[in-house]
Amino acid sequence: YRNADGSIAELCGNGARVFVRDLLEENLVNGDVVSIATRAGLVSAVVERDGRITVGLGQPKRRLEPVLVFAAGRRWSGRRIDIGNPHCVVRLDGDGLLDGLDLASPPCLEPADFPDGGNVEFVEPVGPQALRLRVWERGVGETESCGTGVVAAAFDHLAVTGDGTGGCQVRVPGGVLNVRVGLDGEAFLTGPAVIVARGEVVLPDT
Repeated sequence: YRNADGSIAELCGNGARVFVRDLLEENLVNGDVVSIATRAGLVSAVVERDGRITVGLGQPKRRLEPVLVFAAGRRWSGRRIDIGNPHCVVRLDGDGLLDGLDLASPPCLEPADFPDGGNVEFVEPVGPQALRLRVWERGVGETESCGTGVVAAAFDHLAVTGDGTGGCQVRVPGGVLNVRVGLDGEAFLTGPAVIVARGEVVLPDT
């Protein structure tokens, strides 16, 4: 998986779901369970009865010590979450902050905490098991959705409000995704995956 700027990412949660949808439509796999090898390890995907796709993203790791991020003209306190790739989750402390954030410029993360950079999620809780989220992705910029970022935000929210397990619905600019964290700590991401366009790409020989 490569980001828009050509840099390599360890894992893409939404990309894994879309990849499975393409494999199915091209008749390259059979059945409702598909395993995908990524730089962060194997990802198991399941096609749900309603057509949505669930991917298991392993056990996220949450650092308890807060980390700093500079974004939208101010300094924020966040939490580092690893899901095969690095995330900084910032819980907003007031209504209306999320929509007004200026994410045109890249957030700055402490190199000691994020030596390879990271994705930054700004999260607004809207209920015990519901969030709104905007994300700035490493190597891309602000995007309409980030699967692993959604999992990071939900995992952090469940840890803050409970015992770190259960379900959470996350609304991003691109739609709604659902996260479930099992008793063993494994996180699952569920959402739609639809092919909207087809094209060709020519890769260089070297």
